[in-house]
Amino acid sequence: MSNRQSGIFYGWWNVATGFVGMGLSYAMFTIFAFGTLVKPLEEEFGWTRGELSFAITMTNFAVVIASPSLGFIIDKFGVRRVLIPSVVLMGLTVASMTLLSANIWHFYVLYFLIPFLGAGTLPQSYSRVLIAWFSQRRGIALGISLAGFGVGAMLVPIFAQAMIESHGWRMAYAGFAVSVFALALPMAVFILKERPGEMGLNPDGDPGSDPAENTGTDVDPAPPASPDGDPAENTGTDVAPVSPASPAAASPLTRGDQGGVSDDRAPPASPDAGLSCPEAARTRSFWLILVSFLLVGIGITAILAHLVPMLIGRGVEPAIAALCMSSLALGLIVGRILAGFLMDYFFAPYVAAFFLLGLLAGIIILATGTSSGLVFIAAICVGLATGSEISEIAYICSRYFGPRAFGLIYGLMFSAFQLGSMIGAPLMGIYYDRTGNYIGALWSIAAIVIIGTILITLLGPYPENLPSQRGIGKNRNQDRFIETEPR
Repeated sequence: MSNRQSGIFYGWWNVATGFVGMGLSYAMFTIFAFGTLVKPLEEEFGWTRGELSFAITMTNFAVVIASPSLGFIIDKFGVRRVLIPSVVLMGLTVASMTLLSANIWHFYVLYFLIPFLGAGTLPQSYSRVLIAWFSQRRGIALGISLAGFGVGAMLVPIFAQAMIESHGWRMAYAGFAVSVFALALPMAVFILKERPGEMGLNPDGDPGSDPAENTGTDVDPAPPASPDGDPAENTGTDVAPVSPASPAAASPLTRGDQGGVSDDRAPPASPDAGLSCPEAARTRSFWLILVSFLLVGIGITAILAHLVPMLIGRGVEPAIAALCMSSLALGLIVGRILAGFLMDYFFAPYVAAFFLLGLLAGIIILATGTSSGLVFIAAICVGLATGSEISEIAYICSRYFGPRAFGLIYGLMFSAFQLGSMIGAPLMGIYYDRTGNYIGALWSIAAIVIIGTILITLLGPYPENLPSQRGIGKNRNQDRFIETEPR
């Protein structure tokens, strides 16, 4: 039967669900609402910015703990069984922020519980679904879906500022909770479908393969069986060597993937194709990716948490500072979609480096101490990099390690990013409390981002093939894969 049914391919409804879900994820109510809440909380409770910034550390600590565990659970039990309860628990915890007391540990605990109980709203949940539904259009699907994060980041500060000025900061959190239960929860319950095979479909709506067998990945299938039922003999890889004319032999810029413009893609493989987490951890690529994201996390979240109070401290009106934060969020939206599109056509680590250079430029502008219109350019540059980063984590993990342990591997990479976030935001706050400005901290962050950019560019091409567990008992070389040198 043909899987190209009339109307919209159902995978795009999953993209829409992810878009809304990411726009109402834990980060909206902690990291992106934080800047607009600093002043009201300072005034009501007398807390310092250093003390307040530690709440961001608690949020990121919760994500560092929850993300790998979430990835393992999703790989084992599926996305819906985790996502739906998480949305409910997160919404209830956000609502409880309206009852915040003057004890700052109450604030810390709630900033820990919002992401911990709402861990299912982390990007890996929606990314896990989308890598099953899309192969050739995977980059743009991830980009559009995860761009919801940017839309939320753009709207939340404006909404929060308006609510604070008209009804107070407590009602802002009540409004956040209502939006979770009115939008994110119904879409997760009634629209989200985990695999195209559930609906008799193939990734991208492609009619060329058996829907029951595919999960949306573009790695090669296991070796064919010999007449006696054993896996075919091989020379340490799972597939035949790649010919010079194939996509894997392309130039370094586009190497390993031809995006949506090539019809020479390998058919989708079973969900156990790819590397296990221990196997991935034995590769050089794993550690280059992990350390790069850790360092970049330091820079990105430090700016996100402190941009609004930084600008207000330089004499910018609070409403203009909130608008600048919204400009950052607009850059985040564009960066997420643009990065997804570019990764379908160009080598993903080079795409990541391009956006990180923009992050570096934005940090340098802020480090000059300016309060002119240049701060909007800086905010957009930071937003572009912030938007691209989460899409890049999902895409790069899927290409280098495959779907077999995607949830766990992605969880570890995202945890590294959040671990960097734990370090960056509070150190910026402490530096401000001691010096009264952010200049020295910004220059230090710029140096850290340079290192992270260099590391991501050291990644080799995507593996030409990834192993499958089918027939692994008879083939000692099944766990081996080729990671070729750039040509």
